[in-house]
Amino acid sequence: MNWRVSLPITLNEQTRGAALVWEIVKYYTRRRGVLSLAAAIAYGFVRTGQELTVPDIQLIFAHPSYSDPQVRTLDRTPGMTLTLYQCRPESTGSIHAKSPDPVAAPAIRPNYLADKLDRRTLVAGMKIARRIVNNSALDRYRAFEMNPGEKCQTDDELLEFARHYGQTAYHVVGTCKMGHDPMAVVNDELQVHGLIGLRIVDASIMPTMTSGNTNAPVIMIAEKGRRHGQSRGLAAGARGVARLAPSRRAEQGSTACTRLVPRAPIRSRRIVTGLVPAENIFKKTLRYGHVSLF
Repeated sequence: MNWRVSLPITLNEQTRGAALVWEIVKYYTRRRGVLSLAAAIAYGFVRTGQELTVPDIQLIFAHPSYSDPQVRTLDRTPGMTLTLYQCRPESTGSIHAKSPDPVAAPAIRPNYLADKLDRRTLVAGMKIARRIVNNSALDRYRAFEMNPGEKCQTDDELLEFARHYGQTAYHVVGTCKMGHDPMAVVNDELQVHGLIGLRIVDASIMPTMTSGNTNAPVIMIAEKGRRHGQSRGLAAGARGVARLAPSRRAEQGSTACTRLVPRAPIRSRRIVTGLVPAENIFKKTLRYGHVSLF
């Protein structure tokens, strides 16, 4: 969701022509200015209903704008953007391996906004975003709402806007979830069930979506995986071939097929899959990340 700004104080005009040259000089001489900023300058978590005990929407404010969120080319006139995510979406899609070829693209079905709660939460979050920007404290800065614009007022109109312009935030988790139930891929030490010598260390092992961004939780998972690897004598730089556990060998024969390839600088390992048994790792439910509205 974005708004036109009435004053020339946004990144739209500060990152063009002579203004951009000055910002480059400012950054290299004082480490200040627009080049020192993160992707957004303000964040918040809100509840869409009084009955909720914890926030269910994340808000991210930035002071550029773009007419097309798929292209993300900055407008030439001042603007600002308020992005919102649902913290814990209920809609689930799926991802499936289509071939034993490890470089073949999988079949991905995101299934965004399939759950009624997700649709209701996102629309409520859009209304809250409007109330924030329409606050009188922003009167001197706010010119008018560009997207979704005054034409979108009803819940159905806002939902249609979300379906058409919503973008993934790439907070993808859950394809190799941790646990001990039939759908779990790894245990609480990140070891793949039924294989010896293979761990998965990334966001795919999260059983459920984290409320905020996935960056910090993935760093924690990586640290946990590193400690487990070191305790088992798999320090960075070691090489090994994963093999089926005895019980799985009895079930599937001698088709061990997954090789472990270390990447020493970050002390993690890249999984290179070979024959079909490793396909089972990826045939799991996918909770395909937050949907964001820019």
